[in-house]
Amino acid sequence: MKYPDYTGDEACAEIGVEFFYLDEHSGTPSNMLKMFKEMCIQCPIYDDCLEWAVRHEKHGLWAGTTPKTRSNMRYNRGIMIESPE
Repeated sequence: MKYPDYTGDEACAEIGVEFFYLDEHSGTPSNMLKMFKEMCIQCPIYDDCLEWAVRHEKHGLWAGTTPKTRSNMRYNRGIMIESPE
């Protein structure tokens, strides 16, 4: 699986990457998480981004999901996290 193809039309294109990697020890404020979920679900590459994140990303918010959510998804789908190629 390759990294999602970004076109510049992604919902997150105008947001700095630092917002997607907030301090994971203190947690992401629920209002921000809700905002990211709403933004991501409308994104044209949502499905590709989510699949990439489930398979490759331990940290950050991807496709409106937290690291814990993706960990649960991996467990439920029997997926081991892979190093990107």
